[in-house]
Amino acid sequence: MSTPRKRFSIFTGFDAGEIESSRVIVTPKDLICIARPEKISYYSDKINGGGDGKPCVYDHRFSAKTLLYTDPNGTFLVIAGPNLRITQRGIVG
Repeated sequence: MSTPRKRFSIFTGFDAGEIESSRVIVTPKDLICIARPEKISYYSDKINGGGDGKPCVYDHRFSAKTLLYTDPNGTFLVIAGPNLRITQRGIVG
């Protein structure tokens, strides 16, 4: 199983099926820090991390060291922080 498919399955508890991918050629040195996010709210029907397969809103608070970045064109966002990762429990760190 490819890494993106595996990560999707770990997070949601579902088979990834078809995954749409795109090529983004940006290195970390190209990213621009724009903010310190406090939390993220996301809507998912995941069955891992306390989910029961029914669509629900999940909230995750970030540590003070978590930062929000964008690429030079402002076309995508990256949230990065110490120990921040996606696991079977959801967003951790």
